Order: sequence, then structure tokens, then C-alpha cells
Amino acid sequence: MKVSPELKIELERRARQTKNKHEHTRLCVILARSEGMSHDMIAQAHRISVQSVYRYLEEYEAEEKTQHDQRGGSQSKLSKEQAKELSDHLQKTTYLYAEQICDYVRARYCIAYTVSGITFWLKTQGFIYKEPIKVPGKLDPAKQEAFIQTYEALKSSLKEDEALFFMDAVHPEFQSKAVCGWIKRGEIKTLPTTSAQYRMHFIGALALQGMNVVAQECETVKAQIHLWH
Repeated sequence: MKVSPELKIELERRARQTKNKHEHTRLCVILARSEGMSHDMIAQAHRISVQSVYRYLEEYEAEEKTQHDQRGGSQSKLSKEQAKELSDHLQKTTYLYAEQICDYVRARYCIAYTVSGITFWLKTQGFIYKEPIKVPGKLDPAKQEAFIQTYEALKSSLKEDEALFFMDAVHPEFQSKAVCGWIKRGEIKTLPTTSAQYRMHFIGALALQGMNVVAQECETVKAQIHLWH
């Protein structure tokens, strides 16, 4: 069995990180065979039958299988084409609950999954349950680049008795709440933040050199902010 150096690194990483003993054994069998070990030696090293070694390798070559099937080896209800289509769909559409995915599969493919069954399938396809990363809702790359250039020019022209402060007003507020959903492992999904009712108002300034901080609470904060003593 030929395994590329890149794939071997990935398989070794998965073997170290997985908490599933069956996946660990299968990955070790695949790695051992790729390094030239015989089927008999692999079986003896992992205390499994030679027949199991052959089956693990055949199943990996056929469908990249690294875990036992649920409930004693039942076959996946989805075909390879359906599984790929569903995986692509889930990378574009995030579901909050596994039950929603069961409903989609039932409507799309007329195949019934239990919540535990679809959860197992999701994990075998590399999905994990995690929150998206929140980012500001309005990003302008051109303005960001212009700011960086202005900042670098200003920083390089500072005199010895001058300091550069970053100043802004902050407000405790209601924000978009990130909740977990089924997202492909390694993929980052974002959630725009929103602003709402303000409660308290603070103006603060920070000098990166020396990390000097000044702050003041105000009743209101206008768009035009003035320096204070």
C-alpha cells in the first residue's frame, strides 16, 4: 500500500488524537502496512486476526474507512454519491441540531436516520459541534490598508516626548450570540455582530509602547471625541 508523505502525516496525527480505539487500531494497521510490515506481523503487533488486517486495509482502500460501523457493522444508508452531496451541503448550510439534519436527509433521500445515527455519521465525515467565530459585520479592506499606511507613517515621525494612543468609546451592549452547529473540522464559519441598546459609555485610550491606559466614564459619547485631562 502506497501512502504519500502528506497523507501519512495526517494519518499519524489522527492516530495520536483519536479517542476511538477502533479508529486508532485501523489507522495503525494502515500506517504499518504502508511502512512495509507484513499482514502477519501487523496482526501480532495489534493482537487482532490476520483476516481483520486484510479487511481493514481493503475497506480503507475502497472508502477510506477508519472506524467500525455502528451497531455491529451495518452498512451506511447513504451511497457514496449521497454522502458526498450531503457533506457538501452541510459545509454550506449550518444546522444547529442533528435532528434537523435527519429531517433533511429524510426529505432529500427518503432515508431515515436516528439522531445518534446521524451524529455518528457526521463524526465519521469529519464534522464537529462548535461555535462560529464572530467578526465585525462591516469590514472594508481598502480602509484597513489605508489606516495601516497612515499609522506606520505617524509612528515613524513621533518625537521623543510624544506617544501614540489608540482611543475609542466602548459600550456594554446586546450582541449576536454564537451557538454551536455542525461544522466541518478545520473550517471556520463567521457570524456578523450587531449593535443594540447602550447602557454605559466609556472612553479609553491605550499607548502600545509602555501599555499606558487611560479611561473615563461618560453619560453620552458623541461621534466627535475630544481629548481630556
